Formats: sequence, structure tokens, C-alpha cells
Amino acid sequence: MADHTILLVDSDTDSRKNLEATISAQFKVISVGSPVAALKALKIQKVALIISETSFGPKTKPFEFIESLKSDDKTAEIPIIVVSGQAEPEDRIKSLSMGVAHHLQKPVAPEALLALSSATINKGSAQGKASNVIPTEGDITPGSFLQILSQSHRVKWSGLFNIASGDLDGIVSFFNGEIIHAGWGTHEGLPALNRIALISEGTFTTAGLSEDTPNSISASAETILGNLSVRQTNWDRLQKNCPPMDTVFTFKGEAPAMAALVEVTELFNGSNSLEDVLARATLDPLGLLDRVLHWLRSGELAPLEDAEGESQEDTIVDAASLLKGKKDKSEEEEEEEEEEEEEEEEEEEEEEEEEVTSKKDIVNETTTKAIISNNKRASKLRSARGSNIPAKKDRFTIQVISKK
Repeated sequence: MADHTILLVDSDTDSRKNLEATISAQFKVISVGSPVAALKALKIQKVALIISETSFGPKTKPFEFIESLKSDDKTAEIPIIVVSGQAEPEDRIKSLSMGVAHHLQKPVAPEALLALSSATINKGSAQGKASNVIPTEGDITPGSFLQILSQSHRVKWSGLFNIASGDLDGIVSFFNGEIIHAGWGTHEGLPALNRIALISEGTFTTAGLSEDTPNSISASAETILGNLSVRQTNWDRLQKNCPPMDTVFTFKGEAPAMAALVEVTELFNGSNSLEDVLARATLDPLGLLDRVLHWLRSGELAPLEDAEGESQEDTIVDAASLLKGKKDKSEEEEEEEEEEEEEEEEEEEEEEEEEVTSKKDIVNETTTKAIISNNKRASKLRSARGSNIPAKKDRFTIQVISKK
């Protein structure tokens, strides 16, 4: 990948430096701060990918630079990844409709940017000048099928995709670049398409439309693709907090009131993986995954290993578990601890007594010296004043009170 060069275009200096540091870990980078500088760089340097913002100050219109790249035959085939602070659904829709490979919101995770950059460059290298031609077959990787759907819309393709992933299969039908039908397992229309767009592993082939192709989707492709892009972002975020999809769970909580959720809890019976449940449940997978995280946090849903009482790699230690461990100690261990505590207390008492004795000796010595000194002083005063002054009135003692 070090042989590939990426053009980075961002007018925000701090953002550009951060992105440059990330990209340079795997690629050569040309970093510029304006569309004018970017166009100059493209005239003298061939690049494999452009990573760009959509806005460059009040004097330029959003997406103006992206549009100029896609409208020029010399740069139209260069794949683009947008990394922008603007990530509203309409922004994503516009990016995808213009042929942008990905629209990412700042701040973007370094590993995600590098992975998407590698995948986009490999895809562009394989397709070359045939980027406007829909492949007849291929593998599905995370996020890749959404790119194919966007490409099919952009080139106004007509045909259908036959999709297979695990035990399930489905179809997506296009007519003149518009999505007219989708089916996945027992689902049809948008619910089916929502699931297909989240497939992380599978294969696809293409075929022509038949006369009896149903028309289950009426929304425009631009709106659908924008929503799917947002769903993909939310899905990725939820997955980061979830156990692996092949984890088998057991539901241990009370039956929920909602009938659809009852169906889901019955699927978590210790034999189905999380991926199986998401595929079979009637609920939307995005909302269901969010519910799964809630159940995990509340302890109502547990991996099969936890339910069977087997040891786990990660153990959470809290105050209750510490107290429980203390109660489980044998009587012999408790007696030994008590003896050790008593010995420590006796040693501390002896040390305190020695300290007090030492202080008393010092006080007595100081008092004696003070009395002798004062007696001598009193004697001198009597000699100077006369022997008829009683010595008792001139003599005094110092009393030192020590606090233990």
C-alpha cells in the first residue's frame, strides 16, 4: 500500500495534520488546504484516492469541489472518501448520489479510515475504467454492498442482485437506478433492504429483471441510500460494544410485555447465536441490537458460558464479592488472622510504653536540672539581698505534663 498516493484536502489545519498522521502510516500523502492547491497537485501527481472535506469557507459552496472532480473526465474515475463535519442525512445522500465511495463524520477512527481507504483503492484498481459497469458477481464485506447499491443508482442500472449469506438469501431489484424491490428471508421491502445493507459476509450475483418482479419500495434511491448510510454508522457503533456475533446467549430476565420482544427472548434459548437471532427476529436489527445491549447491562441476558457457571476471562470484582470471599474463609484461617492481629496490638502497646518511659526520663532529667539551676540562682540573690530573705520564696519548680 505504500506505493499508493492519497490526496488529502482539508482547510482546517489541525484536522488536516491529524488525518495526515493517520494516512501516512500506510500510504504516501499529498496534503493541501484548498481545492485550488488540490487541482494543481492532480496535474503533476497521479493519486489512487482523494480524501476531502465538502466545505472550504464562505466563498465556496458545499460539495462544489467534489462536483468539479466528478464532472471532469480526467478526475472522475478517482475514488473519493468524504471526511466532513457535515454528516446530516441529506449530506450523505448528496455524497452518495455524486459517486462518493464513503461519507464519514469527523472525528473518524484511524483504523476505520485506513481500512476503508485500502478497500476503496483495491476496488478502484480492480475495476479501472469499468467503474460504471456493475460487476456480475462478487464477495460482500462490511460496508461493501452499500457501495455497490450506490454505484447501481449512479449509473442508472436495471437488473437484480441475488444475495447469499449463511443460511439466508435474498434479492435487490433496480430499474433505471431506482430500487424497486428487496427480499431477505421472510422480509420484503425496506425491512429486507435494511438487513441486506448490514451484511458483513456473503456473495452476490446479478441477473436481468423478470416481468413479474414485484414493486415493494416506493421511496427514492437517494433517500434510501442516505438512510442506509446512517444506519451503517450506527450499526458499527453498536457492534463495538457488543460481544462477537457468534456468541450464544441465554435470556434470564422476566418476559417483556411487548409480543415482538417475547419472541426475541424465546430465540435466546442457549442454542442460537446473536447473529441467528438478529436474522430470525421480526424486529429491526438496529433497534434489536440496542435492546440486546440494554439486556446485557441489566444482567437479563448472559452468554451461555455465564449461564452454565463456567469461568470467564474477565471477572468483575465488587464489594459484595470481596465480603463473600471473606465469609467463606475457614475457621483456622480466621484464628490465625486473629492471633496475628493480637500480636501486632501487643507490639504496638509495648512500643508506646517504651516511648512514654523515655519521655518521662527526659522530663525528670530536665526538671532536676532546672531545680538545681534555680536553687543556685536563688542562693546568689539571697547573698546579694541579705541572709534574712527566706530561700523558700525564691525557689520554684517546673512541672512538665506529658500527654500520651
